[in-house]
Amino acid sequence: MNCTPDTLVDEVSAALDDSVEHLDARTLARLSHARRTALAQKVERPWRAWLGAAACASLLVVLVWPQPQTVSTINTAVLESDLELLEDLDMLTWLSAQKLLKDGTS
Repeated sequence: MNCTPDTLVDEVSAALDDSVEHLDARTLARLSHARRTALAQKVERPWRAWLGAAACASLLVVLVWPQPQTVSTINTAVLESDLELLEDLDMLTWLSAQKLLKDGTS
């Protein structure tokens, strides 16, 4: 017998369909009653839907909410102070050059 997954599924499906078609009236009535009983016991729980939505919203807020940039802030402050130091150094170099020019010409 050559059984591929598709042929196996088809054979099982056909066997189950055939077994359902040949159920007696008593078994069909019991199955129908069990189904109705199960459906009647179903209790609506709308809070579950809200709970899932709240969980998704919370996760989205945590992932999207901007995080504090302490490291970047510190790096920016250091870079700004370095820039000021370089500007001061340039100014001192310029002043020194000006002083040398004045001293040299006098």
